[in-house]
Amino acid sequence: MKKVYDLLMFLHAQDDLRRSIMIALAHIHPKQVTIPQLSLISGYSRKSKYIYRSKVIEELSNQGILVVNKIMSNVQLVGLNPRNQMMQELIELCQNSGEKVTSQLLNLIKEATE
Repeated sequence: MKKVYDLLMFLHAQDDLRRSIMIALAHIHPKQVTIPQLSLISGYSRKSKYIYRSKVIEELSNQGILVVNKIMSNVQLVGLNPRNQMMQELIELCQNSGEKVTSQLLNLIKEATE
């Protein structure tokens, strides 16, 4: 129970954008997504540059929360770092209890790429 409390307090300390990114990625883990897809599943417009401009991806990556793989000079794939203990807990919680949300997020990604 302490792990859940620690996770809740960790998420509470994050701003809305960071929290949205972590929760969305935890639901679809181990899938990695592009920044536009991440914007979409985090509740922002796919065309929004907010995630780029905020440097949140870089900061979360530097903190060991995200894994970022550059597949081309202007295309990055982003996912949660499962080696981070807090992210392990979040992934487990979201995948064990959030099947409906996982399905909705994966459908959003699928529809956006069609």
